[in-house]
Amino acid sequence: MKRSTNYCIAAIGVVLSLSLGGCGSAPSRQAAVPVPVEPVAPVLLDEQTRSDFSLATSALAAGRLEEAERMLVALTVAHPDLYGPYANLGIVYAREGNVESAEKALQKAITLKPGAVETYNQLGILYRNAGRFEDARKAYERALEIDPKYANAQLNIGILYDLYLLDYKNAAKHYKRYQRLVPEKDEEVSMWIADLKRRQ
Repeated sequence: MKRSTNYCIAAIGVVLSLSLGGCGSAPSRQAAVPVPVEPVAPVLLDEQTRSDFSLATSALAAGRLEEAERMLVALTVAHPDLYGPYANLGIVYAREGNVESAEKALQKAITLKPGAVETYNQLGILYRNAGRFEDARKAYERALEIDPKYANAQLNIGILYDLYLLDYKNAAKHYKRYQRLVPEKDEEVSMWIADLKRRQ
């Protein structure tokens, strides 16, 4: 499943949403499980910084990880108080398979901006892919404590409960919440909910 790229302006900054398809380890439906990936940009200080950040996120979106990493590291050095470069650097490291560096970068982003639900969501994805399912659950739950209407975390915690924790009741609950939050009903998630009813 692929989600379309969209841009939205938030009071706390610019959010570049890139929802990409991903895979896991459970059978049957797993190949269709979406893994939202959302590079997050803060309110940036000047035109040059905005340009540098835009180039870095464009490189990340295009899969040019070394280029994105180099530019994002430079941004963290020039602007150590901005959470966006750290959040995106965490995504780069995660894609490179460097779990330890990804976790450090995401945790640094959270320290700088504790209310950034997108960063907790990324941390949950990182932990889930590393097999740290309880840590993933806590990260998603923290995102939902901050914003219960954050659809991606509702979806991801549903997937976690469904395919990894085998808690079908909670999986169905979060899938249904996700369906209520998205503009159009996701037919694939509707099928997952129906399948959970049969299994329960």
